[in-house]
Amino acid sequence: SPSSIFNQSSARTVSRNAVFLIGTIVELSDKRNLNIEIVMGVLNEVGKVFQLVEPCEALAREYVQNHGQQVNLPLDITDIQAVIDNACGAIARILLVNYSELPVDKIIPSLLSALPLKNDFSEGFPLFHCLYFLVQKQHPAIMGYLPQLLSICNASLSNQNTQGESRRYIMETLKLLDLPVNN
Repeated sequence: SPSSIFNQSSARTVSRNAVFLIGTIVELSDKRNLNIEIVMGVLNEVGKVFQLVEPCEALAREYVQNHGQQVNLPLDITDIQAVIDNACGAIARILLVNYSELPVDKIIPSLLSALPLKNDFSEGFPLFHCLYFLVQKQHPAIMGYLPQLLSICNASLSNQNTQGESRRYIMETLKLLDLPVNN
């Protein structure tokens, strides 16, 4: 169960690596040979990680309240944040490969609820590439969440850990939407 990773450091590391690997395997697979039922099963399993978002955010808020803004979060919280970030990246990779056959309207709300990235900023590249791609296609699933998307983009741009291609895709997404870019 996803909540079991709160208890064990090794489980968090395995979960993080497994989620990353799943997304990468689908990304590198031959799209013509992908079984949509298997991809849906993978999405369902990876999506379970999003059950951790609210409990993890609550723990982080409580920790900051008790210890102050300038303190680093403990490893158990940052590890869970990394698992969530890797799940975001995995889902983005899967959508980039096969979005037309997937229930994007059901995937996007969960994905956006886990953003902005909090720990593993290397997942920004596939994530913001995916969001850019969906906006470029004017996919209804993302177009219905423009205020949330704008908030995520601005929060990500204001984070010094968002760099390179991630930053470029965010800026290009905002340009596509004719929205102001806050650097």
